[in-house]
Amino acid sequence: MATHLTRVGVHARNDVRFTDGDYQLIRTARIETLKLMSHTDISVYRRLRGDFPNLEMIVRLFDDRVRKGYRPDPASFVGRMLPVIQGLKPYAVKFEIHNEPNHVDGIEGWGASDADARSFLPWYMSVLQSLKRACPWAKLGFPGLALNYPHRDLEWLSACQDAVRASDWLACHCYWQYGNMLSDDWGLRFKLYHQRFPDKPIEITEFGNSTPNLALEEMASQYVRYYQELNRYPYLGSASAFIASSPDPAWAPFAWMGSGGEMRPVVAAVGAMERKAVEIVSERAFPKTGKKVGGSFLKLYDRLGSSVCGNPITDRIVEKGVPVQYFERVAMEEVKANQAGLRAIGTEVLSSRAEVTRLRGLVSAVSLQPLPSVEKMIDELADATEKLVAKIQVLKQELARAQLSSPASGTVQALMVNTLPAQIASLVKLSDQLHADLAAALKSMGTNQEALIAELQARIRSLEAQSGGGKPGSPTPPSGVATPTIRNITDQLPKHATNRYRTRRRTDIQLLVIHHSATPGNTTPESVARYHVDHWNWAGIGYHFFITADGTIYQTNELETVSSHAASANDVGVGICFAGNFTEDVPPPAQVSAGAHLAAWLLQELYLSMSAVEGHRELMSTACPGDQWLSGAEWRETLLAKIGQVIAGKS
Repeated sequence: MATHLTRVGVHARNDVRFTDGDYQLIRTARIETLKLMSHTDISVYRRLRGDFPNLEMIVRLFDDRVRKGYRPDPASFVGRMLPVIQGLKPYAVKFEIHNEPNHVDGIEGWGASDADARSFLPWYMSVLQSLKRACPWAKLGFPGLALNYPHRDLEWLSACQDAVRASDWLACHCYWQYGNMLSDDWGLRFKLYHQRFPDKPIEITEFGNSTPNLALEEMASQYVRYYQELNRYPYLGSASAFIASSPDPAWAPFAWMGSGGEMRPVVAAVGAMERKAVEIVSERAFPKTGKKVGGSFLKLYDRLGSSVCGNPITDRIVEKGVPVQYFERVAMEEVKANQAGLRAIGTEVLSSRAEVTRLRGLVSAVSLQPLPSVEKMIDELADATEKLVAKIQVLKQELARAQLSSPASGTVQALMVNTLPAQIASLVKLSDQLHADLAAALKSMGTNQEALIAELQARIRSLEAQSGGGKPGSPTPPSGVATPTIRNITDQLPKHATNRYRTRRRTDIQLLVIHHSATPGNTTPESVARYHVDHWNWAGIGYHFFITADGTIYQTNELETVSSHAASANDVGVGICFAGNFTEDVPPPAQVSAGAHLAAWLLQELYLSMSAVEGHRELMSTACPGDQWLSGAEWRETLLAKIGQVIAGKS
């Protein structure tokens, strides 16, 4: 089994020379990688190599001429940097070309716009090629970018993708505030970089918690957890916290050493931290479908994410000599040894549909019968609609009862739990098509009636078969989940002045994503919205629903809004936030009951099964909705059981 350790690093003092305390800090914290500035005197490098023979040094190429509105041309930049790189050859191999050129304030010579990115690309490529020719031994990295909005780092990566691919490695900056250390949008930002450049090694050349007035003990414990979390990602080389020490008082909140040389708690905590290699998983089981994904298919799955692929629905199989695996939304095939790609499944589907259409035409040609009236056909179609809706409700009720019984494997109830969601989903699609057909029929009365009637006859026969034919004695459909009391405050919450969320169709929704606010239980949706807008520059609050400790349900976004709450699942997810921090505690009963009622109603309205309810941490690496979700009190199971009771009419 392969293992991995991400090297523990820190950004060195941003000065020409170090203090004695800086060397002691490196020793006490057992630093393995040190990020330095190119203007630091070579005597510092010499002492570092003597004192720490195994220390890796990564050097940021720093040109003090760069400022807002000005940067030296490539030849001038190379002319200044080349002697520095050559002089540092005994001490360093990795060099980062520039730093945060996308900063929105323009302080690093460019800015955040697409035009700035297009301007930086040729500048960087010219510098890179010149340095490669002069120093073929050097490993040159694309610079760390200022992350997220308004700096637009992902847009910059897209515009500069040729530069990233031409570089030996990719730098990434990961900063966060409050509870976002393990968010893909912030502390784990490197995951989004890896998705775009899966074959490029990544060095985190800066990271830190920028929460105002952060307690020093909290900084220490968080950084230890962060370093250990990074061991799970084999494409990471090192991670350097910002900053060991600095002559600039503006960076004092980040510094590991005070201006008087006093060591802060993070130094000892990192020094005492266990550094245990993590086994790299080569195969992953998916309990929902009982299938496993491994090797190159797992690598591609992690790149695309669960919202794109869905769960695996087959094991790895071989078709016409090619390894293939099917997922709920895509199919993968091995294009060459240890490299997977997406299969052209769309072509196969369209081909199959064309064949079905051809066969239907043949059936119609040989089964012409005297045509009834359009009015009669519409009546039959409406009747089929009612029967199908009843069938769907009955199946939902049967599924809820089976889930509540916690069936043992092999029993009829277990079979129902495994098969009914697919049956319900199939019938819902038929129901949607049936309603569309009925609307078309009503609209088309009096025009081309013979063709319309023939089409409706075939549709009715198909739907009656799917819905059980409306046989006498069919169960009376349940009344369904009642609409909970919801206060819609969407239009009252703070919004960004210019940014706007995208929209979607309700049929795009596939998940209900459970969150906690990671704040005190009395937090209001207004304060969360204000924070999301002011601190994260989002269009508005990230969640669709917000449930307070007393069980009040607020709707904070329309269901059609694609808001920011679960990174790769935003397009298909509804974000439901429970106010409170459930790292050690669990939501009170009133809050759980309200959340269960809301979730049960949404599952009904969106035609989703219980498997659509996911915690934020089940979709990506994050602590949300708290440690008690899957372990400890396991409030996930409490919530799901309550949802099942609501659906079954027992609560």
